[in-house]
Amino acid sequence: MSGSLGVGEAGPRVEDRVLLDVEGGIATITLNRPNRLNALYPQMILRLVDVIEEIRRDHRVRCVVLRGNGRAFCAGDDLAPEDRFRYGPPDLQTRMKTGYQRIVLELMTLRKPVVGMIQGYAVGAGLDVALACDLRIADPRTRFAAIYVKRGLGGGSTYLLPRFVGFGKATEMLLLGDFVDMEEALRLHLVTEVVAARRDDS
Repeated sequence: MSGSLGVGEAGPRVEDRVLLDVEGGIATITLNRPNRLNALYPQMILRLVDVIEEIRRDHRVRCVVLRGNGRAFCAGDDLAPEDRFRYGPPDLQTRMKTGYQRIVLELMTLRKPVVGMIQGYAVGAGLDVALACDLRIADPRTRFAAIYVKRGLGGGSTYLLPRFVGFGKATEMLLLGDFVDMEEALRLHLVTEVVAARRDDS
């Protein structure tokens, strides 16, 4: 679930990777990297943080919708860019500033309800971002996974996931990294409601 473009990628500006539309008191944030299943990279994360801050300051906005363009909500961190760790792995302070954890914190401290429109995949960082939303409306074909262990990573989902599914199930999901289908996601209360997505944007 990772792409080949990221930091310093050619093509669309980072402003085009995270779109914001405000209408009728509703702010819609769209992750717009559909060719890579909306996988996140540091510049895109910082852009999303800026958008959330803009919404925080906009008194017209009463509700936020967070969605992903294309076949997936978010496939997590983009691990592919060769220059991602050009100068070695980032230290914890840098990671907290430019990593997906910053998005989770911003969403959880936003004093406006956030509705996640989830489809396709919400895995790794994408799962954490989904769980940081107040409500999650999911397409029935959506799959979830705390997939970090299968990517050789650790530390993700350790705060939010146990609060939804309990310590035992969270441990299982984190150690195995297996996908959770919609039937189980409903049982575990990972989603609020299931609504089929329109297929013209998939």
